[in-house]
Order: sequence, then C-alpha cells, then structure tokens
Amino acid sequence: MRWNTMRGDIPRVCALSDLLMAAALSDRKYEEDEWLVVASTLMKVLGVAELPPEVEDRMRGFDPDAHDLDATLAAIRPESDKDRQDLLKVVAKVVLADHEVHADERTYIDRVAGALGIDGATVEALLTT
Repeated sequence: MRWNTMRGDIPRVCALSDLLMAAALSDRKYEEDEWLVVASTLMKVLGVAELPPEVEDRMRGFDPDAHDLDATLAAIRPESDKDRQDLLKVVAKVVLADHEVHADERTYIDRVAGALGIDGATVEALLTT
C-alpha cells in the first residue's frame, strides 16, 4: 500500500484504524500488544510520532459490533493488488501481535481477505510466517 497517499487524509486513516481495531478486537479481548501495533502502524502511515487526537479517539471509541467491513474498505480505497495484499499484511500483523490466532481472529482475517479478493493460501502464508 502506498501509505504516503494516506498521509494527512484523516478520514482514510480513521477507516484504516477501524479495520485494524476490528482485527484487534475480533476475539473480544483487549490486548496491549495489538493496540501498540495498531497505533504504530497509524503513526507510520501519518508520518508522525504521536497520533492526532481524532485518530486516537477513533481507536478508543471503536465499536466492533457497529463495524461495517465493506464501508471501511471502500473508505480506504486500496487500488492495486499490491495495495490489497499490503493491507491484509497489516491486518495479519495486528492479529499476530499476541503470538496466537484465535478462531474469531481467523474468521475476521478470512472475511477481509475475501472482501479484498485474496485467496486463503495467501492468508495461511501470512499467518504462518
């Protein structure tokens, strides 16, 4: 994903935050390691050392029950196959932050992959490397 295209685009970064927070909370457990991966990914995308308040508020207020995957992906707008694969890689990074993949996390990453048109073998490779 050409992350620099999102730099300064707070609505797209907030959508990315939603995608990653949904991965972090898909097992219904708050894990500090997952939070740190989400925050560091968003800071990298924005090119900042500290999250803007609106992005941090978005993370803290995320409601997994209200998450709309299709709307979130539409807001992020991954354009190429590489963008879609890079996006799935960061979702996998969040899921793997606590060094285990729970069934609900696997279901979520499979849903993301399906929505992005990425096959299960690619998901499996991401989760086992």
